[in-house]
Amino acid sequence: MTQREKITALSLLWRRACEVFPYFDRVELDWDGAYGAYLDKVAAAGDDLDFWLTLMEFMNLLGDGHTGFTPPMAWRRERGALPFKLGYCREGYYVRSIEKGGEGQLLGLVRKIGGRDMGKLLREVSRYAYSVEGYVSPSGISSVLPLLLTGEEHELETDLGVYRFHLRHGDAELISSPPPGVGERFETIPSERADLRLYGGGVLYVKIDDLLRPEASESVEAALQGGNICGVILDLRENVGGMTAYGARIAELFIDGEFHSCQKRTRIMEGVDLASGSQFAQMSPEEIRALGSEEGVEDAINQWNMRHFRHYTDSFGAPGHRSVFSGPCVLLTSRGTVSAAEDLTAMFKSSRRAKLLGTPTYGSTGTPLLQPVPCGGTGRVCSVAYKLLDGTEFIRRGILPDVPAETTIADLRQGVDAPLLASLSILR
Repeated sequence: MTQREKITALSLLWRRACEVFPYFDRVELDWDGAYGAYLDKVAAAGDDLDFWLTLMEFMNLLGDGHTGFTPPMAWRRERGALPFKLGYCREGYYVRSIEKGGEGQLLGLVRKIGGRDMGKLLREVSRYAYSVEGYVSPSGISSVLPLLLTGEEHELETDLGVYRFHLRHGDAELISSPPPGVGERFETIPSERADLRLYGGGVLYVKIDDLLRPEASESVEAALQGGNICGVILDLRENVGGMTAYGARIAELFIDGEFHSCQKRTRIMEGVDLASGSQFAQMSPEEIRALGSEEGVEDAINQWNMRHFRHYTDSFGAPGHRSVFSGPCVLLTSRGTVSAAEDLTAMFKSSRRAKLLGTPTYGSTGTPLLQPVPCGGTGRVCSVAYKLLDGTEFIRRGILPDVPAETTIADLRQGVDAPLLASLSILR
C-alpha cells in the first residue's frame, strides 16, 4: 500500500463527511484540524493494522453509530475472529456463545479479555467503535478486539473461570446458551422471517431480529388475521435494523391513517451560496451591512460552516388507512434495538400506539453514505439527523422505555425472560 493510497483514503473519508454529516453543529470538533493531524498519523502508520486502526479512529471522532470505517473483509478474516460472542445484561457483558470446549463459560460474566479488565477494554474499543453512555455493542467489541489482541494465545476470564483461546479462522459453529423463557406453554406459528408464538389469553408474541426483507410483515399480518388475538408483544430487543420502509409495513398493521415517527434534517448546499458564504465569513458585521441587504447571508455562512439543513418530518401509512389490529401492544426494546428498528420504535412511541418496556435503544440511525476507498475497506457517513416527533433527542442516548425492565445474569442462568414475563403480565 503506497503513501498516496493511504492519503487518498483518508481524504475521501474526510471529504464525504464534509459533504453530508448532519451533526457538525453538535460535535465539538475541528474536523479540518483533525484531518491535518491524521494526515501525519496516516503517513506514520507502520503496517496495514496500524493504518486501518487510524482510519477507524479518525471516523469515530464524529461520535456517531452510523459513521465509521470497516477494513477489508478478506483482511479481517485473515486476522481472525473471537471464538465466542457476548451478550449484555444489567451486570455487564456475559458469554452468550462459544466454541466447542468452552461450554463451561456460557453465561459467565466477563471480567477480563486478553488481560484487560472490561472497563479498560471498553475504553480501548470505544476509540474505534461507537459507544453510548459507556456501552459498546457486542458486535462492536467482536469487530475491534481481534485487532487489538497481540500474540497467539489469549485468556477470557469470567466469574466462572478462565478460558484460553486463539483467534479462530473459518466459520466453525459456536455453542449457545439456551434462550430464556417464561415457563409456560405456547403455540408456535410457522414463519421464516419472525419468531411467532401464541400464548394463553390470546397474546401474540412477535420477535423480529432484522428489517432486511418485507416478508416479516406478511407473516405478522397472517398471524393477526388467523386467530383471536387480544394483545401483541413486539420484541425488538435484538433487531439490528435494515430498511425503515419494511419497519413501516409492520407499523401499518397496528396504526391507523397517516402517521409519523421523527423530525429529520439533512444537509443542503448550492455552489454559489457556498461561495458567497466563504466571502461573508471573512467580513465584519459592518461590512456585511454596508452591502445594503443581509438577506441570505446567514444561510450562506451556515453552508460554509457545514450547518445548513432541510428540515422535514417523515410520513408513513396514508389517510384513511385501516390497521389490522387495534388492541393493546407492548414493544420490547434494549441497547440491541438499532437503526431502522429505532425508527420502528419511534413510530409506535410518537403515535402512542404501544407501551415501551425494557431499556433504552442504541441511539443511532440515519441512512449512511457508503464510501469505498481504493486500498480496500469502506467508510460510512450518517446523512440524516433525527429527533423524536416531539423534539426529544435520542441520538447518542437511545429512546427511553415507558416501563424500565432489565434482564439480570440471575434471570439468564435460571432461564427466565423477565421483560417478556412483565409484558405478558401487563397485557393480561
